[in-house]
Amino acid sequence: RGNIDTRLKKFMAGEAHGIVVAKAAIDRILEYEKSNNISTSPIQTCLEASQWMVLPLSLFPSAPAQGAIGIEVANNNSLLIDLVHSINEKETFDNVANERKVMSRYGGGCSQKIGVSIWKKNDLKIKSINGLTEDGEVLEDFTTISSRLSEPGSSKTTIRSNAFPVAKTEKNIFSRRFLDKNTQIGKIKDSIIYITRKTVLQNNPAFADSCILITSGIKTWRESVKKGYWINGTTDSMGQSELDQLGFITKDKDVIKLSFKENSSDKTDTIDLYELLDPKFPKDFEEREEYFWMSSFAFSVALERYPAIIKKRHASGMGNTYNKIKKLIGQDNEITPYLSYEHWLKSLKD
Repeated sequence: RGNIDTRLKKFMAGEAHGIVVAKAAIDRILEYEKSNNISTSPIQTCLEASQWMVLPLSLFPSAPAQGAIGIEVANNNSLLIDLVHSINEKETFDNVANERKVMSRYGGGCSQKIGVSIWKKNDLKIKSINGLTEDGEVLEDFTTISSRLSEPGSSKTTIRSNAFPVAKTEKNIFSRRFLDKNTQIGKIKDSIIYITRKTVLQNNPAFADSCILITSGIKTWRESVKKGYWINGTTDSMGQSELDQLGFITKDKDVIKLSFKENSSDKTDTIDLYELLDPKFPKDFEEREEYFWMSSFAFSVALERYPAIIKKRHASGMGNTYNKIKKLIGQDNEITPYLSYEHWLKSLKD
């Protein structure tokens, strides 16, 4: 019990092995401390002395309306109502209202063991629910509320056999040649290390203690942990731009991306740890109706070899791959973002 400072002091005094607090609270306090040039505080001391992680919304949605600031005014004060409307963030307001609506189905109240988060990405509403009702029902759902596939006049459902890749053997169209950059990685200090895929850890690099390790998704997080790494957070398969959502804990730090070598990869903030070679596509590749792309590089290689596929339906994750392919195919062609490869597979017809 107690405010954030009090709870952190209790934790640091050894009263618990771990503590969970709202990231919104941490962000606001750190922002206040930075703007007021406060160099030491219980939060900063705790972060420096402990292992910490930002829990992903896909698995750990927040309490409904967590972090949202609400203003309550008398319903007969039209002047104040107009003023509040002028500063209202409509999208956040609607998301919070929907979160509370979901919670109301289970009785609401602060004692409920239920998290609900709703947010927008790539013109899609995303919903994460996790918890346990008073009747013992387990709630676990991470999906999109609205999908372009369900809209009238949009994409038709693709039969699984007409999609690519659906077989396990089709997922890896490249062979890989790994590059040893462990010495270079070991010299990086006080930076965010962005781990894009489990394969970038093939040579078991050692990271400085001052570095923050962030993975691109949950699968990569789990595989990294199996190798013995402490992971501080993930962009939850939403793309590198989501690093900004990690808040003040990671603010103003350099980002070093661990990835694979692309023909256009000349960025100084990327370390290439393997090459993709010798692409192999199935004989009927060009006859498939829909394709899910793990990277824009794979799409570019396939498009160069099979130009006609640009008119087919395409899909990808929610992040950089989607944004890059969307630019490549133009407005006249179609690409749909999904939460994951597995999420895309569920959209196919057996």
